[in-house]
Amino acid sequence: RDNAGHIPTPQFSFKRNLLLLQTTTSAIRRTFPNTLVVPSFGNHDFFPADYTNGTEESFYEAVCKKMWSTWIQEPEQIQNCIKGGYYSRLVGPRLRVLAVNTVLYLIENPKTKNLTNPSFQFDWLKATLTGARKAGEKVIVSAHVPPTIPAPSAFYWFYEQYQGRFVQLMTQFADVIVAHHYGHEHSDTFKILQKEDGASPVFLAPSVTPLRGRAPSGQQNPAHNPGVRLIYYDRQTGIHLGYTQFYTNITEDNSQGQINWVGNVHIIVM
Repeated sequence: RDNAGHIPTPQFSFKRNLLLLQTTTSAIRRTFPNTLVVPSFGNHDFFPADYTNGTEESFYEAVCKKMWSTWIQEPEQIQNCIKGGYYSRLVGPRLRVLAVNTVLYLIENPKTKNLTNPSFQFDWLKATLTGARKAGEKVIVSAHVPPTIPAPSAFYWFYEQYQGRFVQLMTQFADVIVAHHYGHEHSDTFKILQKEDGASPVFLAPSVTPLRGRAPSGQQNPAHNPGVRLIYYDRQTGIHLGYTQFYTNITEDNSQGQINWVGNVHIIVM
């Protein structure tokens, strides 16, 4: 997610964004050759940043078919990825990960401002979750932009026509979805996605970059130390058991001339 730097768009191009995605993909494949990887798109992966309505076939085909196909594997899911940047991956006998393209719903994305169902992702989500329920599968939802309110601000990341519909769908299948994982906010936190139909835990991972976003007032939020999260979960049920939050103190790193990662273990009670 968000392989391109968070700097002004003129510093990038369609070709350069693809190169950055390829560089990251190659590095992960080289470092973790035997690890199952389920990537999803961040808003800075697109050029210009945030701009996608799911019809950018040349971009999606370059990534989904040429870079990620060995991770996605199933031809049908590769086609879903090409169609709109979303797909699912069975990661256990009865455990499925949904890589959802929530950049399609982002309020900073002008290409979907006046749409209602870009790339028919809502239809795919409902069909996939219904199929998972019938098959007795559990689901982990993975995406970049969360459907929640970023504290301490009071706004949603999604356009109004997508917000309620997405939350309704996710809570409707709360018996199937064991957890959600998002990024985008560059913060280490968790929230609850709740409605009358049910509730699911939402985990937001911190970012490797120390940059924080801007508040609605335009003021730059304070920087933070880089973080990487390792989740522990039951491979049969998907139930989350805990996680180790790794971080590095940039001030100390700079004074010592080297990076020192520290991990804190957190137990999850569900």
